[in-house]
Amino acid sequence: MVPKIGKINIMKRILLAALFLVSFGCLTALAEDAKKNLLPADPDQAWKEIEAASKAPPTPKEWGQQGPTPEQKKEFEKTLAERSAQVAEKAHEFYTRFPDHAKASDAKAREEAFNQQAIRFGNKAVAEKATANLPEEEKVKARLNAAQGRAMAKRDEGLPAVLKEFEAGVR
Repeated sequence: MVPKIGKINIMKRILLAALFLVSFGCLTALAEDAKKNLLPADPDQAWKEIEAASKAPPTPKEWGQQGPTPEQKKEFEKTLAERSAQVAEKAHEFYTRFPDHAKASDAKAREEAFNQQAIRFGNKAVAEKATANLPEEEKVKARLNAAQGRAMAKRDEGLPAVLKEFEAGVR
């Protein structure tokens, strides 16, 4: 039999542990909520932020008049893909958090446009997310379009390379 003082200490420890777990859970929930909100709480300020983020970045000055090297172009397109995905994410948050705002439908259209742009610039995460939500017939179309895109990227190598890549993509 445990003495009465021992039972009280055990109960205090259990209560303290329970309080800690509840507090930790609340803090975790608050931190996750803060992470999810990319935009300010004021919808008009949030829309201004989306508009600012939607503007195309300037062409890098180091490109000069000769234009970019293939590596510079690839890096710039990677940046555009990431920025496009971020704008789409902010637009999604806007119409989800502020569904009755006058700009909610504009935000939904902007999300779609910037997701498509992110996919065109090679953002694989956005492409996979978009494909995962499609019906089976649309998934097949998406795979065919992707195969066609990869095949057309081989045009410089000639028709046999294009056909080979397309055939590999549809198998």
